[in-house]
Amino acid sequence: MNKLLHTTNTPLRGRGIFETMVLMKFKILLLLVIISSHVSLGAEFVRIDVPSATHADAEASSIGVMPPVSPKVRTLRFELSLDATPGNNAELSFGKSRGGRLSLAGTQTVIGWDRGAWVLRSGDLRKSFSTNAVSGSVPCQRKLIVSVNMKPTWVDDDLHGQRKEIVIDSITFSEERKGGGVAPGHSLVEFPGLSPTSAVAKAWFDYRGLDAFRAVSRGGGGVSAAVKVLEPGTVLILR
Repeated sequence: MNKLLHTTNTPLRGRGIFETMVLMKFKILLLLVIISSHVSLGAEFVRIDVPSATHADAEASSIGVMPPVSPKVRTLRFELSLDATPGNNAELSFGKSRGGRLSLAGTQTVIGWDRGAWVLRSGDLRKSFSTNAVSGSVPCQRKLIVSVNMKPTWVDDDLHGQRKEIVIDSITFSEERKGGGVAPGHSLVEFPGLSPTSAVAKAWFDYRGLDAFRAVSRGGGGVSAAVKVLEPGTVLILR
């Protein structure tokens, strides 16, 4: 739910400038804490952990249920974490399940790590994009974060003229890495040939009608996958 935090700051007569600044900083800090608590308490979060595959040529997998997405939500986030090496593979796929299973036919999109590079594939595996494999040549802990950013817009409606609808605005890809001798960091991820605002990207991450996601680990190293539904941003007014 969008909340408006409105504060008034009346003149503090008879107080020193330093004391006034301290009080103002305290009020701002308090408001930021309120915002942080609001976002964390309002978020939906589903996580599944996949153990290491027993053999190099085997795979282990787990399936999770997509959390409910309110029309008021503005960000849906997919995360895939693993101990990445130039030789292992892990995938996070999502789509429409049938009988408690997510088949290839029911899969809409696949994101994952494939032997040194992040990959993004269509559910039927006919189209794919990948990052530069050179950057993934050093084994370390990696997390790919896919943020689906949404916004309200007005669309034509034959019955009512116009109606408000939530649409996907853009997709943001980023990576967190640490351990294995690499410097800890967070950076944006680019898939050459795929624009984060393109119709292809928006279609692949259109969550409507999807109910399941599946994480797979191959070639050793456990995998953790998560889907987070984040609350809309809070508006803050300081006066």
